[in-house]
Order: sequence, then C-alpha cells, then structure tokens
Amino acid sequence: MTPATSMMLFRSDLRITDNPALFDAVQKRIPLICLFVWDPSTSALEQPGKASRWWLYQSLRQFSSRLQTVGNNLVVKIGRLSEVVPEMIQHYHVTHVSWNFSYEPNARNEENLLRKWITQH
Repeated sequence: MTPATSMMLFRSDLRITDNPALFDAVQKRIPLICLFVWDPSTSALEQPGKASRWWLYQSLRQFSSRLQTVGNNLVVKIGRLSEVVPEMIQHYHVTHVSWNFSYEPNARNEENLLRKWITQH
C-alpha cells in the first residue's frame, strides 16, 4: 500500500510562519510535498519583464532555502494550476491538498477548477 502524502500548494504566500494552510498540512503528520506552480496566464506577472522574473526567482530561491532548514524542499512547476496539481496528486498519491485563499480572480478560477477535480477524484 502506498503511504499517504500531503501537498501544500504555495501561491503568493511564500512564508512558513503565519500560514494557515501550511499549518493544516503539517498537522496531518504525513510526508509533505511543498509545491509552487507559476501559471503566467493567471499571475499578476502575466507578461513579466526581466526584473519581475528576477524577483520571482530570488523569492522562490530564498523560500526554498527556508523550507530546507525545516526539512522540506520546494517543487517548482510552470503551467496551469488545474493541470499541474492533478498530475502531481496522481503521481505522488497525494491524499490531502492545502492552500490559502487567493484574491486574484484568474487564480480563483483555477483554484475552483482544481477543487472540482479533487472532489471528483
């Protein structure tokens, strides 16, 4: 039998402390996959310039380092949230997914598609 795995989906909330969804994921006390999916079509950085891409890269790099200090790694993927996350869920046999509420309308639409997929599977 495959062991249960939890997934924490990070959006614009790249923080370890004061993160309700991360707290929820950690409480499961099962292996945790930390995932950041950058979807250029739903991001505020839809047409990112060099400075925006540099800022995102540096932020992800620093956050990944902080996660490593608490014994985890950050997986970074590019694509539609509603496509990437289901692939990861199936590949890693994820039994629980946590994320924080997003305020961007396009991001919310993707989250709703993801929520629907999770409910059906």
